[in-house]
Amino acid sequence: MNPWKVLLGACVVLCLLTCPMLLKCRVLAEDGAKVDSRDRSRETAIQEPALRANRQEAEKHYLLGHSYYDAGKYEEAITEFQKAVSFAPDYVQAYNAMGVCYDQRKQFDKALTAYQQAISIDPNAHYVYNNIGSSHLLQKRYREAFNAFSKAVAMDPGNKLYLANLQKADAVLGGPAKPSPSPSASGSPPSGPVTALTSPLDEVPERPSPSCTYSLYPGGQSFSSSADSGVITVSTQSNCQWTASSSAAWVTIASPNKGSGKGTIRFSLSVNPGTASRTARITVGGQAFPITQGGIPTQGGTPEITQYSLTVRKTGSGQGAVTTNPAGTLFQKGTSVTLNAVPDAGSAFSGWSGACSGTAQTCSIRVNSSVSVTASFSIRTLTISVSPPSNGIIYPPGPVRAAYGEKRTFQIIPLPGYRVADVLIDKASVGAVNTYTFNNIVGDHVIQATFVKQ
Repeated sequence: MNPWKVLLGACVVLCLLTCPMLLKCRVLAEDGAKVDSRDRSRETAIQEPALRANRQEAEKHYLLGHSYYDAGKYEEAITEFQKAVSFAPDYVQAYNAMGVCYDQRKQFDKALTAYQQAISIDPNAHYVYNNIGSSHLLQKRYREAFNAFSKAVAMDPGNKLYLANLQKADAVLGGPAKPSPSPSASGSPPSGPVTALTSPLDEVPERPSPSCTYSLYPGGQSFSSSADSGVITVSTQSNCQWTASSSAAWVTIASPNKGSGKGTIRFSLSVNPGTASRTARITVGGQAFPITQGGIPTQGGTPEITQYSLTVRKTGSGQGAVTTNPAGTLFQKGTSVTLNAVPDAGSAFSGWSGACSGTAQTCSIRVNSSVSVTASFSIRTLTISVSPPSNGIIYPPGPVRAAYGEKRTFQIIPLPGYRVADVLIDKASVGAVNTYTFNNIVGDHVIQATFVKQ
């Protein structure tokens, strides 16, 4: 038998057997594509946890990199920051920190590449421009340094570090100078040490927009001669700050007297001791709120005072209430009044001033004239102490301050080759956890961690 015919026959049989399978596979693939199209939203939902996991991995490597940076191990820090951006390519702070480490190693080209990557992600990251300027200063490229510092100052005019760096570069250029793209200027290095590079973990607060408009409601108010109080509603953009001020001592603005965005201002008036009316104003954001208080009524041309006022004010960073027994603000001459200061949760009573004194929460006075009393309240500040561990970090490092009722979260991160053995909260074990959150903080705490080799 001809062997070629045998081989040809075998191929035909094989094709007949496999073609239905290939056809079936193709149909399944098409069906699968239809399923994928119908369930695209389900796939997105499945991917979201993975994205969150990537962000958590990025933050872990970022914190490890910062730990190496603090220890002066810049090469190891760069490796961790590179891992961070591999998990989160939009991690601006990681690129910025990478640039700082390259500068420390005098690898300025790599530093500039890292900074430029950070700027491409967030063009408003003014702290990156400051670091670019510091990098140029290290290279004695004073014109480029001046240009970079100018951008940082333009974005954050109130930053003293940026201003100091700009002045150093300006001094070398013979100031006053202006930004220019021209080549590096020659000159002597600035006298004294150059301001240090921005830390990788520096926080950059948002600044309010300069274009703010303010309005007050009501537009003004009139009162009788008696002690009284009122409320002003301030309307402005959410990021616009304001401060309220009084033009007269007899008009007192309750604390706090400042805020941002829409808010309210509470004020009080003391008794007008004269027969003539008087005027004052409260000014907020350049807008005036006029106040008119009438004089004491007269009988036969002689003012007749039958009551005296007790004005109670509150001050300080905390909150609280002051009660009077008997209740009221106007009292007959000789009335004995007991005042009680009650701090809110998270606040503490600091003491009295005016007609009362001392730090006892209760004060008694006899009203024989118009008097005022001020109660001071402060915020209770609590402390979480962090015992520095070996072979790992607890972030943030301590001591960490927290106001009453706030929460604070700590990350327990082992160095490579180690794992968390135990975490102690106030000397009590909570297990080998990687994060711990103090919720509703009402007292001081201590957090400790131990690490062992894997």
